[in-house]
Amino acid sequence: MPEVSELYEAHVRFEIEAHTGEGLRESVETEMAAIYRWLDGLEIEDVISIPEAAGLVHERLLELELDDQARESITEILLSIRQSAEADTTRFNELVSKESFDELVDMAVQMQDLKAALIQQITTSEAYSELIAHVLYRGIKNYAIEDGGIARRVPGAGSFMKLGRAALSSAAPDLERGLDQQLLAFVHANISDSIRESRHYLEDALDEELLHKVADEAWTVNSDASVGEAAAMIRPEAIEKGVDFASQTWDNLRHNPVVQDAATNVITSFIESRRGRSIGAQLAEVGLTEERAVELFLTAFGPFFQRAHDDGFLEERVRARLSAFYDQYL
Repeated sequence: MPEVSELYEAHVRFEIEAHTGEGLRESVETEMAAIYRWLDGLEIEDVISIPEAAGLVHERLLELELDDQARESITEILLSIRQSAEADTTRFNELVSKESFDELVDMAVQMQDLKAALIQQITTSEAYSELIAHVLYRGIKNYAIEDGGIARRVPGAGSFMKLGRAALSSAAPDLERGLDQQLLAFVHANISDSIRESRHYLEDALDEELLHKVADEAWTVNSDASVGEAAAMIRPEAIEKGVDFASQTWDNLRHNPVVQDAATNVITSFIESRRGRSIGAQLAEVGLTEERAVELFLTAFGPFFQRAHDDGFLEERVRARLSAFYDQYL
């Protein structure tokens, strides 16, 4: 019968072989098969309840704070992605087909309630009112002085009125400003009717046909642009500011009761909708089959096992673990 020390050394070799080369693949395949057989008999609520899952989300996710180091790391990653993308000559029509783009447009066009809400918010904003007022003011003023009225009906009147306007502006600047103010007052007094009409026009004009036409024009103009051209438009300073803004927004959102309730509702709905289906089946539905899990594990951790073996670290840890058992018999 082998000595205890011989069994110990044989066990060490066995464990090392099971965690390197083809032995590692065989070990992972064997263990993954066992894990998936086990998961095929479990549902989510067999492992964690809805309150526990919601509490975990609140504790681990909503309490996650992006400190300075995390923000710097995120910024570095995004800047690296931008730098790589800036040298990419791939065209957008090589990344997204026209058919896929059209499907996305169809989905957006069908959101009639969203379109109506956007038009309502835009046309009732102060900025939109100022824009319409400016357009009306310039249109009325230009029509009266240059493009219409006397300037169009009387030969030479246009040049005369421009000359007279210049002289008037020099001799009596306050008078022209007063006329401008009266015109602006008239425009603002009647702006509500103009805005209402513009809202009705947008609601009627922005139909499916026009939106598809606009989308097609956007595709024609931009589909041949490269990823690098788009990346060059994003300045590094904008990325840094964007990360800071996202961090501040996240801090505000994660403490918001509405967001916390929404997270709980999402978890509850997710788990309840999957009752009666095993965890293994759900993993397979999203593409994480047993075979896929094996390949992902080997791709992610295989190099670490090999490096640990080359450095002697793997053997060191195997001996440390096994010696806790064998030392009592030596």
